[in-house]
Amino acid sequence: MKKLFVLTMTVMVAMSLSVFTACDKDDDDFDHPIVGTWVDKDYPDYVLVFKGNMTGTTTSVDGNVVITGHFTYSIKESQLTMKATKLVQNGVEVDIPGEKQEDYVQTFKITNGELTFSDMDGTYVKQ
Repeated sequence: MKKLFVLTMTVMVAMSLSVFTACDKDDDDFDHPIVGTWVDKDYPDYVLVFKGNMTGTTTSVDGNVVITGHFTYSIKESQLTMKATKLVQNGVEVDIPGEKQEDYVQTFKITNGELTFSDMDGTYVKQ
């Protein structure tokens, strides 16, 4: 009986340890050259941030108005698909009906540390 108890406890400890190692933060990080902070060369108040957890933000400053768009994204080869999740203007969330449901798809290229998009003006440099 004691042998069965020790065996059961050993299996339970091994299972609980495997749960904790499976939850390593690095497992959720997306490793791609686009991950990071990108600043528009011509408009440095426009910033794109792509996080390793497949979320990101766009921030633009125009005078006293600060607009931050939150999004999720995915990448397949050179196709970037973004989906708006939240829009915040001067710290207050703004409703964006319709746009939340639509995917925004862009072809992108990273060359010599510069990010460009096929259908969007501007060249972005990584910070």
